[in-house]
Amino acid sequence: MPLFRRRDMHIAVCLLFSPIIIPTLLAWTPLITTIVFWSYLLTWGVYLRYAQTDNHKAAGRLPYLPLSPIRVYKVTVAALGSLLFLGTRMLPIGVRWTIKKCFTKRSDSTGKVCEDICYGSARPDKRLDVFTSDPTGRNPGEPLTQNVTYPKRPVIIFIYGGAWNSGSKEMYRPMATTLQEKGYVVVVPTYSLYPIAYLAEMVSDIRAVVIWTHDHIRTYGGDPNNVYLMGHSAGAHLAAYTVIHDAVGSHVKFTKKHFLELSLPVYSTPLPRVQGLILLSGIFDTVDHYGFESRRGVEEVSAMARVMGTKTKLLRGSSPTYLLEAYNSKLVVNGKPLRSVPSHFLIIHGTKDHTVPVSSSRKFAQFLEKAGISHISLHILEGVDHSQLVTDLMLPTTAYAQKFLRLLERFVADSTLNPRRF
Repeated sequence: MPLFRRRDMHIAVCLLFSPIIIPTLLAWTPLITTIVFWSYLLTWGVYLRYAQTDNHKAAGRLPYLPLSPIRVYKVTVAALGSLLFLGTRMLPIGVRWTIKKCFTKRSDSTGKVCEDICYGSARPDKRLDVFTSDPTGRNPGEPLTQNVTYPKRPVIIFIYGGAWNSGSKEMYRPMATTLQEKGYVVVVPTYSLYPIAYLAEMVSDIRAVVIWTHDHIRTYGGDPNNVYLMGHSAGAHLAAYTVIHDAVGSHVKFTKKHFLELSLPVYSTPLPRVQGLILLSGIFDTVDHYGFESRRGVEEVSAMARVMGTKTKLLRGSSPTYLLEAYNSKLVVNGKPLRSVPSHFLIIHGTKDHTVPVSSSRKFAQFLEKAGISHISLHILEGVDHSQLVTDLMLPTTAYAQKFLRLLERFVADSTLNPRRF
């Protein structure tokens, strides 16, 4: 009997408020329909652009497009976030930086930019820019003195992010200029991207950049014995993976417990010495990150799994963290000595990063410590988001930008004084 009373009560309430509910629903229907329509249109546009290549779900000539409203909602949120970032952050920075350059006298510049230099990529259209100091190492406006030996400057190679399928060196000119003005010689390359290239070719390009820098940077005022590899997001993954694979990957045997597969060849020539790595918001465990992307609903439009390989063992083999785990497990064979890894790592991540979880950097730092890396500087910054780690450096007026430049200065000084490697 109480059940029927509750049901009668629900019916009575609905009848009581129906004069309000029904007109409200009718009034909101056009807006809801419009939102749903544009959400599906935006999501399908993203899928047509990013989710068709190497997609096993695509059937014949028909494109693969999602129908699930939950999937559409998640992709719409991610896409609108990217558009908001471009409109509210990158566009204003570009305008302000252009205005700044227009009103800066050439004599006030701390150096020059040497553009579009071939560095030995398998693709001749891949070039690099060098933001250089005076080749003699002099300060701006300082007269040349033949009897004085000027010190060469520390060098930063910056590998930009972009989810392994987007980005260009031109986007990061303002950030490179900031570092140049602080006394660094900065190298910013373009590298091969998906869907034209996969992980092996990306790593090959970065190796070529490091080798070119070691062989030629003295001409541009840089010290070839004081080179740092810096990366953001996917660029941090590639920077860390390139160096760690060079040291560990070609000499490691994996048991079933740590089963993984390497998609890269064995390089007979080791990389030139890299003094330290500077890693911002990096993806260091690709298995964990694939799970994170799946929860966000973007794993089908993200290039990561297709760049690395969709099998779990390939994702593990593309992960700097898993390579370090293999090293930590002492699964080295043939008695060959490992190529050395830089002993200095500067790792920075923001607590408001919703693209790459902060746990990625924390876990990587733990594995570095287990591997015997002697100088690990991990900084978790409150209130800093994913892109802010690089965009704030383009016009360095924020508190974070000033903090980063201080951290970088101390990191380089410490690396120079304690250049030990394991």
